[in-house]
Amino acid sequence: MSGMTAEQIVAELKRLKVPHDTIANAIGRDRTAATKMLAGTRSVKFNEIPVLAQLVADLGGATTPQLAPVTTFPVAPALKDVVRRIPVVGDVEAGVWRETVARETYDISDFLPLDVQGYEQAKLRAMRVLGPSMNRFYPPGRFVVVADPAEAGLHDGDHVIVERRRGSMTEITLKEYVVEPGGRIALWPRSDHPDFQEPIYLRSSDESDQDGAAVTGVVVADYSRRSRGR
Repeated sequence: MSGMTAEQIVAELKRLKVPHDTIANAIGRDRTAATKMLAGTRSVKFNEIPVLAQLVADLGGATTPQLAPVTTFPVAPALKDVVRRIPVVGDVEAGVWRETVARETYDISDFLPLDVQGYEQAKLRAMRVLGPSMNRFYPPGRFVVVADPAEAGLHDGDHVIVERRRGSMTEITLKEYVVEPGGRIALWPRSDHPDFQEPIYLRSSDESDQDGAAVTGVVVADYSRRSRGR
């Protein structure tokens, strides 16, 4: 233990006027986490205490006689690599057509702190689910973590991100990948809503249809943020 409480650490960080970016780099989080910590709307995590206590000590802040160098605890510096930060790149919503350029220009300003076992080396992204088309699995507001089909593979029963294009417009949706008898691929909603009870079919290579659907991602995890009252 560092010998400093979380409250003492925050008070010293404020007194020393430590830049938010410096704090964020120390704990392996984004700048928003540091800002919220100093504002009192985010608690200091247990494993962040040794790292921040050492930061205070390095900057000449007050410490207690029991403060031990963080370097004697090899687990603490490695904390930055323990939790992966998966970028949230947008929303996935059935039945909504949007301009292709607008939909593909994402402002990545949010991340999910999530480890996905078996996909440590995969390039993952997250999307927020809107609408009821897959509400038997993912209620609106839940996040799905997606890998490229080339990295995750594609199997019967997978939940997938699907895109359909119509001129300059694109629809992006979440469906279940089903291989029907005979090999035809159906993309089924899994919903209790009456408007979402019919599948989309993938076109074979010899069928010409500009509205044909394509699988662009495979769901490998999902995540929900819990709202907390004051």
